Amino acid sequence: MKEKNKKSIVKGFTLIELLAVIVIMGVLLMIAVPSVSNYINNSRKNAYITTAKELIRGATNLVNSGKLDVFDLGTTYYIPSSCIHTETGGESPYGAFDPAYIIVQYDGNSFTFYWTSRDDQGIGIPNPTLENELDVDKLVTGIDREQISTKTKIGGRKYNAVYNAECTAIAETNRISSSANDYFSDFENTRDDIVQRDNTADNNLRFYGGGPENYVTFNGEAKGWRIIGNFNDKIKLIKAQSIGNMQFHTNSNAGSNNWANSSLQTYLNTTYYNSLTDEAKNMIATNTWYIAGTSSNGFPAGDVYEYERNNATMIWEGKVGLMSMSDYLYAAGSTCTNYMAYSSDGNDIRKCKDTNWLFTGTRTWMITPSTASTPWERLVETEGYVNGYTATSSLAVRPVVFLNEDIEIVSGTGTTDDPYILGY
Repeated sequence: MKEKNKKSIVKGFTLIELLAVIVIMGVLLMIAVPSVSNYINNSRKNAYITTAKELIRGATNLVNSGKLDVFDLGTTYYIPSSCIHTETGGESPYGAFDPAYIIVQYDGNSFTFYWTSRDDQGIGIPNPTLENELDVDKLVTGIDREQISTKTKIGGRKYNAVYNAECTAIAETNRISSSANDYFSDFENTRDDIVQRDNTADNNLRFYGGGPENYVTFNGEAKGWRIIGNFNDKIKLIKAQSIGNMQFHTNSNAGSNNWANSSLQTYLNTTYYNSLTDEAKNMIATNTWYIAGTSSNGFPAGDVYEYERNNATMIWEGKVGLMSMSDYLYAAGSTCTNYMAYSSDGNDIRKCKDTNWLFTGTRTWMITPSTASTPWERLVETEGYVNGYTATSSLAVRPVVFLNEDIEIVSGTGTTDDPYILGY
């Protein structure tokens, strides 16, 4: 008998079985991928710490070998990691350690080494950290590129590198000051004709006189701004020239000289502020402004700044304001702070207009309101004295800002040919 051909019967997976397999695989991936990802990320972070420690040891060898210039007592060196050779070539698991530095301090007996960095992916340790304190848990994310220099401080002082791009040792190049306050304090001893200390307990320092060298590059504008002074370690700037004539307030109702509610305040802190460069905006601090109203005779002579703080009719938090009565009076010099802003006997600030660098000869708004007539606001008159005028008038506007405490003068002499340059 012939055998009949038999067809092979192959039984496949049903749709339900396939779906079950897919679901199981998905669950396994959900469990496995994060674990593997975390393992890889932690491994990279550990490698980061290891490399950082190697770089510190490399800097230690550099110092111990005598290849680094002899330290003076209290000297701090700020060495780019690219100038330090390690067995791993100084490479971060995230890329080259371009923004990384080893900070070396010498106290006369021993050296102390610190690490600080931020890599291209925003991973790093922004604050100076000792080698034995380096830890994966201290790594932070999302650090801005500019923050690293801002955070690189020890004992409140900040430093430039003492090595150039070719890694050739150069003389110590600390910035002009460790802080704005130290900078102005130095000026107080060497330029008494330019900087004066006001009568306040916090020892604020200001430029005064007819032509102080206080021009600064800000918002990309060379010599476009001038430094009023230092206030609690914050540099205070004013626009060198008016940005145009504007109303203090578009309404003439009672209270329209209230800075916080004025249309000019709104414009300066929105439209104008948003027009500034990102670099300028990052430098500007949100500051507490003490705004004190005055009668027609101005503040009591001699303590105008303290009067503003102690008798403030408004305390405003913001970024962009205007010059105050005390700014204008102190800019004329210590003698002129004994004069009234305006008085009927002629003993007033107009005598000092030639020695007041804030006087421009144009009618310019102040942030100081008038208490004699509530719709009125204070201004500098073309004759140099302070007056009051209706808030709906269009007068010159010179924006004023406070900078963050980390901002300091890094170069320049303050002249129109060589304005100050700001940095961290």
